[in-house]
Amino acid sequence: MRDLARRVRQARDELAAVRRTLTALAAAYDRIPDEDLSEAGRAARIEIIDSLADVGLDRGDAAESFESGAAW
Repeated sequence: MRDLARRVRQARDELAAVRRTLTALAAAYDRIPDEDLSEAGRAARIEIIDSLADVGLDRGDAAESFESGAAW
């Protein structure tokens, strides 16, 4: 049982790290000045940020389900 609890804590910590990384990556893309990008580049940047946000939300939902036991 201790091993299971340790693994659950480790998985929760890893999900939190993924969420922080995705948030930082989206923020980095958001800081690229518009004048440095073409119109297509700006559109691509918006798509990337939206995709990262969606993945981050999905990861957050997974973490919440996992922590609450709903994943069991």
